[in-house]
Amino acid sequence: MIYCNGCSYTYGIGTSPHDEKELCLKHAWPQKLSELLDTTVVNEAIPGSSNIRIFRDTVRFLHYNKPDLVIVMWSDAPRTEFFRPGEGELQSIGMAQVTPQNVNSIKSFYHREAYESYYSFIHSEEKAIMESLSYMVAIKQICEARNIPYISYNFKSNLWRSLERIPRHLAPNKKDIPVATLLADLNMLVGALKSPTIFGVTDDISFASICEKEHLAFSEYSLGHPGIEAHKRMAEIITEVMEKNGIFS
Repeated sequence: MIYCNGCSYTYGIGTSPHDEKELCLKHAWPQKLSELLDTTVVNEAIPGSSNIRIFRDTVRFLHYNKPDLVIVMWSDAPRTEFFRPGEGELQSIGMAQVTPQNVNSIKSFYHREAYESYYSFIHSEEKAIMESLSYMVAIKQICEARNIPYISYNFKSNLWRSLERIPRHLAPNKKDIPVATLLADLNMLVGALKSPTIFGVTDDISFASICEKEHLAFSEYSLGHPGIEAHKRMAEIITEVMEKNGIFS
């Protein structure tokens, strides 16, 4: 059994005209992988997910189960979540999934003000990247401790671009103790993620970049999401990674 988690790029948003759950999951790369390998796949992806949601649900699943392979396609680092009952349109398993882009769509004025304040005064690129890298390292180490093969991608190359930009941005202040500490921790986390089955940290390989490089069409139904053929190709690429690294050999 293979366990998969991620956001809309793993759920299959954009592969059906009205984003019907059954059709999206049918066309998404985890299901295509299941068909290629003739094995069971559990897909816990949820559209709009933050990396903390992906991390939290993956940890829960691994606490109760031992799959033969874990594949996580991480989302955008600035996304986060809050416990806010009543925010139904943004909610997943009791936690509201929030992105900088959807703050204005929140109906509750009180909640909207709170989220706007978070992104204005608490959130930073550095904070978001450090948190996402920490989640990634934790899942990798859990899988290693339980002898479970692990493959990791990012849905887009945003993380890699941030990792290229942050050291340059902070370089003028690198002698400051907080900056020096952050850069050292950043290097440690990135180093811990160097692996032939982890993509999008030390390189710009992501689902979106694969679509662009291989000229795979994005969805005609949902702007910015991969189409059906792209999901088929993503499944094929994952099987190639598995074969190259002796997973299921």
